[in-house]
Parts: sequence; structure tokens; C-alpha cells
Amino acid sequence: MIAALLLAYFTYDGEYFNLLVLFCLLMALAEESVAEYDISRPKGPSKLRAFPELQVIVLIVAMFSTLTVTHEEVAYLIIVCALSDVGAFMVGKLIGKHKVAFLREISPKKSWEGYIAGLIFPALAIWLTPLFLGIQLQKSMLIYLAMGGLLAEVGDLLGSATKRAFVMKDSNEVLIKYKFFRVLEYPMIGHGGYLDRLDSLSLSLCGYAIIRNLASLL
Repeated sequence: MIAALLLAYFTYDGEYFNLLVLFCLLMALAEESVAEYDISRPKGPSKLRAFPELQVIVLIVAMFSTLTVTHEEVAYLIIVCALSDVGAFMVGKLIGKHKVAFLREISPKKSWEGYIAGLIFPALAIWLTPLFLGIQLQKSMLIYLAMGGLLAEVGDLLGSATKRAFVMKDSNEVLIKYKFFRVLEYPMIGHGGYLDRLDSLSLSLCGYAIIRNLASLL
């Protein structure tokens, strides 16, 4: 997903970039809605039932957020979230020894080492993103970006809790039965597809847009 979005960014010089991100968020919202109203789908523990509703709210706010920020900012945030996901996964896989006990029911493989890495790695985006995209943001924007990037890990956990509430291993289990969505998910079948990449991005986009727009009013 990250590669496809960045390819679109360079191909069209960012002109339609936010619309593409908006489309991805819309598909994630469709997935949530179908799972929510599918009476044949088994449901997880009742204490997790609030998470899907919260995820829907986050996705809707994120969709509106794409209309209030520039495509450069969204591209920056995508790289922040990508590095958070990669950092948390790699560090947790390689040296993760201490499991986060209170997250066992939501994300049983989550380790403290991976969680901390997911908070630290986004800082690399401030250095790497100008190399990839050739853009520079104002210092104030970078501060807001860092604050929004801290929500990437929380967004990932929210996505995990939502899947547990719907008794799903991967997000694409819901929409993959429809031919149109099966094409979109290829070749990610069995790996969650592009929808799983939106967990951290959606909440981070919400946080960044809210912080940025509130700061502009001060």
C-alpha cells in the first residue's frame, strides 16, 4: 500500500493524492460496516464491542481530515506511520522478550521492546521524508507531525481490538469474498491487505489534523 501511494504521489505530482487516501479510508469504513451488520459473523468478547464503533468514528474523522491538510503533509504522515509499523514489528520480532500483559487479549504478541520502537522510529521520518519526497515542512508542522505520529501505535492497537471484536485474523476477511475487493487486495490475501495498513494512519491523521487546525486558530 505504501509503495502504491508513493507511486501515485510522484506520478501525478500529488494532485490526486489525498483523494486516493480518502478512497482507501472509505474502503476501510465499508469493511467495518459490513462486519458490524453481518449477523452470521461470530462476535468476540462483549467488553471489546465498543472498539469497532470507535474505529468507525476515527475513520470518518480521518476522511474529513484529508480535506483540511495538504498532500505533502499526508505523504509525510504515511511515512511516519510506515516507520512506526516496521520498527515495532522488526524490533519486537528480533529482541522482543517482555510481553505487554494488559494488551494480551488485544495484541498477544505485542512486546514492550516493539512498542517503544514503534514510538521512536517515526522520528526518523523527519530526516528520511525529505530524501524520498523532496519536500520540507515548517518546524511547527514537524512538531505537530511528531505528536500525530505518537498515535500510530495506538491506532494499530485499535485496529487489533476491532479485529478481535469481529473474530478476524486479517481485515480482508470481510470484503475478500466480493470480486471487486478481491482485486484490490491482491496479492495481499492472507496478510490483511491494504486495509490493515490504515489502522495507524487513520488515527494519526485525525490527531495531526486536529492539532494543526487548533494551532492555526491560536
